Amino acid sequence: MNDPKRVVVAVDGSDNAWRAVEYVAAMLGGVPGVQVCVLLVERLPSRDLFASQVAWEATCQVHR
Repeated sequence: MNDPKRVVVAVDGSDNAWRAVEYVAAMLGGVPGVQVCVLLVERLPSRDLFASQVAWEATCQVHR
């Protein structure tokens, strides 16, 4: 059985993360039997952006 090889690349929107995607694409693009999954990881918003702790917590709950 030829199970595909799977590679997960986690990105957070930073330049370094996108360079990692480009690197994996250059190394593995077109290689038979390889599946690449790009996983976007988002950080919760900074507490300083909200008027109150309650407003920040409510926003964080919505984005979980």
